[in-house]
Amino acid sequence: MKWALPLAHIAGVRIYIHSVFLLLVVFTLWPAGTPDLAMALNLAVILMLLLVCVLLHELGHTVAAQRYGLAVRKIVLWPFGGMLLLDRPPDTPSHDLLIALAGPLVNIVLGGIALVVLIGQAFITGATVQLDYGQLAGLSFTNVVTWLCLINAFLVLINLVPADPFDGAYIFRSMLHMFTSHAQATTLTRILGWLCVVLMGVLGLVLVEAFFITTALLVGIALFQKRSARRFQEVLQPPSEDRYKTIPLDPAQLEAVVPPARVDTSTAEK
Repeated sequence: MKWALPLAHIAGVRIYIHSVFLLLVVFTLWPAGTPDLAMALNLAVILMLLLVCVLLHELGHTVAAQRYGLAVRKIVLWPFGGMLLLDRPPDTPSHDLLIALAGPLVNIVLGGIALVVLIGQAFITGATVQLDYGQLAGLSFTNVVTWLCLINAFLVLINLVPADPFDGAYIFRSMLHMFTSHAQATTLTRILGWLCVVLMGVLGLVLVEAFFITTALLVGIALFQKRSARRFQEVLQPPSEDRYKTIPLDPAQLEAVVPPARVDTSTAEK
């Protein structure tokens, strides 16, 4: 798999880490100026928490997919989530929707647990819950749990963006598929994804915010790769929504298609 390195093999599923994740580690751990070992260690722990939360997010998708009889071949992790390679599409739009929701649900549970721990600790010690990441320095228990809460909240919010490869795109597409065809739902989702790319790019330029610009570039690359892969697949095997559908015929229609065998009575009498 291009731009991905093997990471682990869990329950028959091969897990890869995208090179973008590794680039994030390099740019984060080597800030401008003199390297600060304490800061580097702090950032390394944060990135490890991000990697674990993303992995659990994707395993949530995996469990949901397996629950509906789908086999997960590969998982590719990247900073904002991951990508699953299934053996076939979900059977119904509702299955597709529940599989897409499973990942963010895992992050909601993890973030909720971390928040409950922080509230309980604040209640015991009489302190206040501090969720400002700018005020978090050091690797105390409270700071690590706070980062765990913030990372999962970030993954939930970013994955609600309706642009591929975020879960929001699959949630939006599956909901549209309940009322229209899969092809139309996919086309509308793709258009909305490009609109999100343009909006994030404009916001990044106006606010001079590198996060929006980087996200827009990553999403744009993902959309372009999906478009190229889809065209290649259409050349090999033209898509057809009616490929696996069966049309019931009544006896009259069946006789019109396949006439019943006739017996030559004159020959039979001889």
